Amino acid sequence: MESMEISYLVYPVWLLLAFVLIRIYFRLAVRFSIIDKPNERSSHVVPIIRGGGIIIPISVLFWYITSGFHDSYFVMGLLLVSSVSFIDDIRNLPSGLRVIVHLISVSCLLLDLDLLSLPWYYLIPVYILMIGWVNAFNFMDGINGISSLYAGVCVFTIAGIEYLLGGYSFRLFGLVLIALGIFTFYNLRKRARCFAGDVGSVALAFTIAFLIIPLLQLNWAYLGLVLVYGIDTSLTIFHRLLKGEKITEAHRSHNYQYLANEMQLGHIKTSILYAAIQVLVNAWVVYAIYANYSSLFVFLVPSSLLVALYLSGRIWILRRMSKSL
Repeated sequence: MESMEISYLVYPVWLLLAFVLIRIYFRLAVRFSIIDKPNERSSHVVPIIRGGGIIIPISVLFWYITSGFHDSYFVMGLLLVSSVSFIDDIRNLPSGLRVIVHLISVSCLLLDLDLLSLPWYYLIPVYILMIGWVNAFNFMDGINGISSLYAGVCVFTIAGIEYLLGGYSFRLFGLVLIALGIFTFYNLRKRARCFAGDVGSVALAFTIAFLIIPLLQLNWAYLGLVLVYGIDTSLTIFHRLLKGEKITEAHRSHNYQYLANEMQLGHIKTSILYAAIQVLVNAWVVYAIYANYSSLFVFLVPSSLLVALYLSGRIWILRRMSKSL
């Protein structure tokens, strides 16, 4: 934990530095062809700079350097998984190598949070959930602005809860939110200037996990703070399995992809919609926990509503798509 007596000069310094760094990255990305070319999963039709989300792990590194070099294992795990994800953005790496790196990085995170001492029958589901969350976040990063807005909602809500609890390192929240704001400026457009890439989506998921796990230790119903992405990913995977599709293959059959593309709602409106839904869920979770409702009730109410919303939305979308054929 960092001292509350911090210099607020770090925020404008990081704001200026982050703008400079991302502009430098754009030049390097163009020079070295770090470009996202459209494929069967893509929701864009022209090449876009990939890896703009590199500003996220850099923001955490800046926090680490300016805050006394604590939480070293978390930072080590984040930099490891972000580095491998960035290399994967440039050239595809073997899936086995990525899994190994994810396992090592999650181990670093759990070590930092003093959770590796848990019994093995707890650790196994924790590892599965952590790796599943990182990949789910990556799967959902398919249209302009969706992950930056969604992550902003998650980080801001967790920061607010930590403030109420008397909390955690607000410098970390602030620097990450500044980085998110800058990335969103270039990403939340009809034609994005850059995409997050695996480096950005994985780093965001990993950082959110680091921030939310202490809350989950207090009340597991705080899992609702990331429920929208979890429900959409889980049900989309289940739907693809029912159709006999390989879930490892690229696709664009998430509800948000259908809404943005086939339903022509557009990237910006769809991204705002998903962020707004998570805002409503978060408001319920915070209210219900502080009203001392049971954790099961707190979690089941939004879960049930989101499942119903997802299924009804998917039926409506598929019917509209079939009529247009």
